[in-house]
Amino acid sequence: MLDRYQQHVKICKGCRTALGNFKALEFGLHVLAVALVGVVAASGAAPLPKLQPFSVPLVCGAVLSTVFARWLSHFIYKTFYFHDYNHAAVK
Repeated sequence: MLDRYQQHVKICKGCRTALGNFKALEFGLHVLAVALVGVVAASGAAPLPKLQPFSVPLVCGAVLSTVFARWLSHFIYKTFYFHDYNHAAVK
């Protein structure tokens, strides 16, 4: 079985750095989504007339940030951790 993380990523400085950068980006996207939802929630609790027109774009930005973070999580797994061959899955 080929374990990419143990056999390559853990050893290769470039891949370790890339993995760390991708994980930081994923975390940043989650923080951005929470912050955007927090801004919308705060504007609902204390009505700010200047912020009301931006409520829908802020929520859409939070949803897109969450979707992109989820896609990035899948990309990170497939690129850096994927196990290629599973004997149990072969029939």
